[in-house]
Amino acid sequence: MENGFLNNQDIFKKNHFCKDFLFCEQDFANGKIKAESILKIFQQVATEHAEQLGVGYKTMFESNLLWVTSRIKFEILNQPTFGKQYKIATFPSNKTVVDFDRDFVVFDGEKIVLKGQSKWCLINAKTRGIKKMPDNIFDNIPLQTSVFEEKFFKTETLAPKFLPDYSYKVLGDDIDINFHTNNTVYGRIVDLALQNRNEQIKFFQINFLKESHIGDRLDLYCEFSNGVCDFLGKICEKELSFSGKIEFDSKI
Repeated sequence: MENGFLNNQDIFKKNHFCKDFLFCEQDFANGKIKAESILKIFQQVATEHAEQLGVGYKTMFESNLLWVTSRIKFEILNQPTFGKQYKIATFPSNKTVVDFDRDFVVFDGEKIVLKGQSKWCLINAKTRGIKKMPDNIFDNIPLQTSVFEEKFFKTETLAPKFLPDYSYKVLGDDIDINFHTNNTVYGRIVDLALQNRNEQIKFFQINFLKESHIGDRLDLYCEFSNGVCDFLGKICEKELSFSGKIEFDSKI
């Protein structure tokens, strides 16, 4: 996949949104890239690409619709460094009646550094119910082959212990234009919970299950076994809000 993707430059330029960017020093902790920083660059280019395609926030809101992300995953292939220029590409890779997948590839001109995927759906801005994906979405851009062979998987299997491993109160700055906690904040919560562990994330997936809002306390529960961390988050130790899985790799 890697060589074919990088060598086919004509398809890359025609069908993908692409931009150059830098990771800064604040994007790292203990020399390791933060999950929050990866989610932020994914969100940034997805937003810019949606605007370019004519399906950005303002356009959809005029039809009483909002984009929301239900799942995100990424895999780190080579540890990035701050101050180095990278190129990120994003493109739609799959579409169903109610959602679509958006893929991401970050590379340094020679090799792929990391790849990712997010699953998006449309909801009614007032009722928050999921709406059918319009038939004409992405008619002007061909769907591409995904950078992942595996589909998203369910992660709601952890039976939480009595006390959370980390708790976080949602602040005003954490709220996005949809009036709920920004997706990148959940990456920050996981980063903070793992800050004392000197391990590099190799694979990360998070499933968003229930919106949280300003003033909510998000309680994170983690279970570690054989280089894997299963985690879930609850709102005030009650309602399940998000869950996920992390695989570590000390060799990266």
